[in-house]
Amino acid sequence: MLLSRLTLAFAVLILLSAVQAAFSVWAVRSASVQSALTRDAQQMLTEYQALAANKQRLLVWLAGTALTGQGSVEQRALLLREMDRSLGELERLQTQPGVQPIPLLRANFAAMQAYVLQASAAPARSPASDHALMWLQAATVFDHHGGRDMRQVLAAAIAQQRHATEQAMAQQKQTLTTLQRSSIGLLLLSVLWGSLAAAYFVRRLHRPFRQLLLSTEALAEGDYRQRRLSPHADEFGQIGQQLNALALQLDANRRQSEALRAGLDAAVAERTQALMRSHEALLKADARRQQFFAEISHELRTPVTVIRGEAEIALRSGGRGQGPDAEAHIEAQQAVYRSALERIVQAAGALGQRVQELVRLARSTASAQSYAFAPVPVRAVVHGALLQMQAIASHRGIELRDAATVAASDCLLDADLDKLQQALVIVLDNAVRYSAAGSQVQIEAEPDVAAQCLRIGISDSGMGIDPEQAEQVFEPYFRSDAARQRSPEGLGLGLSIARAIVLAHRGSIVIEALAAGGSRVTIELPLAVASAVV
Repeated sequence: MLLSRLTLAFAVLILLSAVQAAFSVWAVRSASVQSALTRDAQQMLTEYQALAANKQRLLVWLAGTALTGQGSVEQRALLLREMDRSLGELERLQTQPGVQPIPLLRANFAAMQAYVLQASAAPARSPASDHALMWLQAATVFDHHGGRDMRQVLAAAIAQQRHATEQAMAQQKQTLTTLQRSSIGLLLLSVLWGSLAAAYFVRRLHRPFRQLLLSTEALAEGDYRQRRLSPHADEFGQIGQQLNALALQLDANRRQSEALRAGLDAAVAERTQALMRSHEALLKADARRQQFFAEISHELRTPVTVIRGEAEIALRSGGRGQGPDAEAHIEAQQAVYRSALERIVQAAGALGQRVQELVRLARSTASAQSYAFAPVPVRAVVHGALLQMQAIASHRGIELRDAATVAASDCLLDADLDKLQQALVIVLDNAVRYSAAGSQVQIEAEPDVAAQCLRIGISDSGMGIDPEQAEQVFEPYFRSDAARQRSPEGLGLGLSIARAIVLAHRGSIVIEALAAGGSRVTIELPLAVASAVV
């Protein structure tokens, strides 16, 4: 049977893979062990050489100290530590105890260390005869120990270790070459067996699989005729019999399902459309309700704030004058009261108008507000917005500066005065809200001859704005983290309302961060035909 042959081929491949994997594990371990031996041999050679070099440096240091009396104690301690470290590394890396001269070198180091410490404590600048005697003693201690010449012992150890290192490297290279050849042999054997098995099964399975593909494509297209997949009594012959039985059953089920499908499709489509329409209607109604209440909150807050600020100013300006200037003081106080009351009346009128518009908006099925466009002088728009914000700015200790040019003040805009003032008040309110006391908020207005438009700029020295959020601030309900920390109140609707008003006037509004700190909002509005700049 075909399945048995396929199982045998895969079993052989799995066995070859297992052998190759086991060989790879063994090869990696062997290479690691050989590499560790080579590394240890190289390290021991390095430590022997370092020990010999530091020994000579210590001897030179001792001679210089005896002659000048100015030897560095830190240098001596460093050389002794390095020699002790080298001996420690040699003892750690030693694999054949008793063969290497490490115990003899350790004993010689102990003698040298004791002699160096004793000689360092002797008085400096002794007679020349004492220097010669000390040099002979140092040479004896440094170069001889236990009746053996330590120079020859150390040289022999270095030569022996160099030879051991070369042998280890040669053994490592030979091991890697053997492992490489064995891996290539196993790989070639696996590739050869896999290629032979693939060639056999591709040749054996091509025609049955091709026939199976054609039969399934025919079944998918609705052709349920009887077919024979393979002339052999193998697995493909059994699959062919099952496909033929399936084709008969599918043909019977198709006739039955086609009768039900038509009625079900129509009913499901009709019900789905009805549900979708109801869902969309509910979403739109909920969005309009949320937007309505949010705009009510924002629309009513600014005029109420103006009224409260003017009332507080009027109350703070109280007090009775005395003396000859009492009458003048009373007249000045009455003038302040009158000015505050006039601004309160103006803000109350704006508040009433906002309430009337929002009530009409609530009763109307359309959400768009109506605009009453008429030729409006620029000075009226700018001056009215500054008057509405003057009380709030004074209360916060912020100066509002009118920097509109004379040419701009004489221009006319085709605009709704109240709505456009509302947009400027929103921008000014944001500038005042996020500016520090004692700072200045400036409003500029200048006509653009080339573009036949008016450009209004409102600048502050407040917290500024992230350039990446310059577009997001005009989206409803958006407030940056810095704005929430500075002023927790608010819903993030002001600039979105201002943009809607500016767009209704066929204008544009952008915000940008200033290099010196703060931000600048620029509003561009087309000039009325009667006052187009020429």
